[in-house]
Amino acid sequence: PSVDELRGNLDLLIGRKPPLVQQIDRGPGQREDRYAHLLCGPVQMPLAAAPLQSPSPATDLEARVQALEEEVERLRARIDALAGEGR
Repeated sequence: PSVDELRGNLDLLIGRKPPLVQQIDRGPGQREDRYAHLLCGPVQMPLAAAPLQSPSPATDLEARVQALEEEVERLRARIDALAGEGR
């Protein structure tokens, strides 16, 4: 059978009451549609794993700036405490 015939048959199975087939969303990197049978009940689809992304340079820079600001705040508090001891 051709791809068009196969899709036509799947559409018939999807259109039945109750449906016998369910179309599944394409995952990352998948070219073709996916289908699952419903003969044993509803299909529990695993959550698609999100593609791993390395932090962008801007995000990395923001984290570094935040850490430096916190360190400066701690050092200022320490200097203020030491200056108060000398009085």
